[in-house]
Parts: sequence; structure tokens; C-alpha cells
Amino acid sequence: MTGGKGNPRGFARDFGHAWLRLLTPDGHVYSVGFFPDESMNLSPDRRPGLRMPGMLLHPDKYDGLRYPSRATRIPLSPSQFDDIVTYLEDLQAGRSEGTLGFGLVDRSCVWFLTEVAAIADVRIDATYNLVRAAIVLLPHRLLRRLPRRLRHGGLSEGRVGAAAARAYSVLFNLGLYALGGRRVVTAEWVRTAEGSVAERRVSGLAPVFDRPHRIFGPTVPFFHVQALISWQRSFDQEDPN
Repeated sequence: MTGGKGNPRGFARDFGHAWLRLLTPDGHVYSVGFFPDESMNLSPDRRPGLRMPGMLLHPDKYDGLRYPSRATRIPLSPSQFDDIVTYLEDLQAGRSEGTLGFGLVDRSCVWFLTEVAAIADVRIDATYNLVRAAIVLLPHRLLRRLPRRLRHGGLSEGRVGAAAARAYSVLFNLGLYALGGRRVVTAEWVRTAEGSVAERRVSGLAPVFDRPHRIFGPTVPFFHVQALISWQRSFDQEDPN
């Protein structure tokens, strides 16, 4: 399931949300979503590189609401269904142990859906490119003046394409490093067995960049709802059932 929050053009205007519905043969529906741990009252969009504790919500808080959404149905074998349930239980156990990390860019609700789909042998390409987003936001009269290969997603051929891709990777990683990518949240609020609220140390999370030189490594994958919706459209066209 995916849903947008308004105008679908670009990154800042429509991040949206993605979540999972598991349907059983007897007609039961179980929705599950992946979120930052809301007990800390942190806003990940202000520090997109910051690694913070994550949480699973069942039911997902957007499921069943009047929230514009799109559904893609993927048939599962009984063993795949069981494997997904085991994966969800492992994630939940990671939350209890302080090792379930959420990151707006590379460990988001969309990342969660790509991991679940992989268990069903379905590959989802939901990575996003800020250059493409910026191009989409250009006024139409300027868009027409761009070279054809730029209009269709950026430079991708020859030496210029390789240099552009390398520059994008470094700049993207550097921006993420500056926006929290070198840090993790080290404490969270939990409710004790007695019902009181206490602070718990979080020791199982790793930052996106544990060393500064990793900025010059591979581009951190950027998972985005709009990219997932684009994948849904292509998948539904290929497999109408």
C-alpha cells in the first residue's frame, strides 16, 4: 500500500507513506507499518541522515483512513507468508533489543516494503534521485530547453555521465552526513512493566557514516514513496492479476 500527501511533483511536496497488508485465505487482513519510534517526538525530516529507533505499528495508523492510496497485490505461497511473519517478528525483537534502526533516507517505510517483497521473490526498485526531482520541478518552458538525456533523468553515458554520477554520489552523501548522517539517537523512552515511563539507553544502532571517508563510497540508497508508486504502475501493467 502507498499513499501520497498532495501534489505528487518532487520530494519535499509529497513524501507520503507505504505500508503492508497481509491477507489470509480466510479473509483476515493485518496491516503493518514501519515508523520512527514516536515516543521520542523526533521529526526525521529535519535530520534525514540521523539513525533513530524504529517501530512497527499494527494496524498501520493510515490503513482504513480516508487517505489516497494505491494497492499492489502480490500472491504468496504458504512458506513465503510464514517467512514474512518471521521477518516481522525479528524486526519487533530488534526493537525490544534496541537494534531496530529507522532512517528517513535508507531505512524508511519504503525500505521496509522492499525487504518484505524480496522475501516473496519480488524485486522493488524504489530508489529516488534528487536530480530527477529537481528537473521535474522546473517550469515547463525551462524543461523543454534541457538536453534530451537530462530531461529523461540525468547524464548516464560516457565520461561525462560517469563524472556526473560520481559528483552526485559525493554531494548526496556529504549532504546526508551534514544532516545527521554521522550520529545516532542513544536513548529512548519506554514503559516499564509497572506502567511507569523510563529512559532506556540505545546501544545497537550504527550511524549511516561510521567514518567520514565513507562519504566518498557508494551513494546511500534513497527510498521514496514516489519511486515506489512508479514501480507499482509498471508492476500492475506487467501483471494485471
